Amino acid sequence: MKPKTMILMVVAVGCGLAASYMTSKLLAERKPAPAEEKVDVVVAKVKVPKFTHLKKPEEFFEVRQKTKTEAPKQFYSRLEDLKDKRLNKEMKEDVHISPEDVVDKMANSLPIPDGLGGIAIRVNAASAVGFFVTPGDHVDVILTQRGEDASSRTILRDVLVLAVADQVVKNDEARTIQAQTVSVALRSDDAQLVRLAESLGELSLLLRKEGDKAESSARGVTTKNDLLGAGRSVSVAETPTENPNPIGLDLEKIANKPQPAEEPEKELAPIKPEWSIVIEPGAAPPTVVHFWKRPDGTVTRDFNAAGDEAKKKDEKKDEKKDEKK
Repeated sequence: MKPKTMILMVVAVGCGLAASYMTSKLLAERKPAPAEEKVDVVVAKVKVPKFTHLKKPEEFFEVRQKTKTEAPKQFYSRLEDLKDKRLNKEMKEDVHISPEDVVDKMANSLPIPDGLGGIAIRVNAASAVGFFVTPGDHVDVILTQRGEDASSRTILRDVLVLAVADQVVKNDEARTIQAQTVSVALRSDDAQLVRLAESLGELSLLLRKEGDKAESSARGVTTKNDLLGAGRSVSVAETPTENPNPIGLDLEKIANKPQPAEEPEKELAPIKPEWSIVIEPGAAPPTVVHFWKRPDGTVTRDFNAAGDEAKKKDEKKDEKKDEKK
């Protein structure tokens, strides 16, 4: 074969290969790309406060589809997986929720809020509401003192429970946590108050209704006098405007309270008679008789002491005569 023919054949084969490559590339560009796989991601549809108990997750979250490249590394795909969990951070709208954003309601502890610290309070079944206190609940702390000056008072209100023991002794319908201590979130000065209160008496926890922010109407201090007077009804008209022994006042202050000065008794002015008569019975001293009118209209009389004074003068004269003798 001639060299010229060989060259033409090589050029023809090269042109064919180039045309085939260009054709396949053109066909590949015209073919639609395969759709990217999508996944379900649970996203907040409203702003959700911190420590919210997710009894009904559908009220706060919804499921949205995102591509695998858009999806976060950790996320929830089903709303059912959030049920009965509690948020440990605030969730903003349109932000996905991940496992690290929630804790189980029966978890051992919750994150400590900024500016607060955790402190443990010794409890038993009676002082811990029958062990129905769980992490995330809010309680009031009550101090009870025994003895002659027995009293009870609320020293802290609306305190966040951080931790309890993790021993579950009942089923899911009535779950309780037995514990010897309950950890709460407090400021430093309130923590000092708790430690001092423990040395004075017994601390109890009053479990508040979830979400309740109302101020308590309880009295400051309850004493034995309040217990002895329990059950007595007092109408509004009978309620005194000022209690002479206000609740919460120290007994020493009550004892040392200045008493009002006693007013001197006023002397009654003598009642003047309607008229008077002087009787002179001869040598005897004169006698004055007074007459008064009674409320019923009758008249009564009384003898004045004028005659008696005369008798006293005569007696003094006789005494002087005896002394001279």
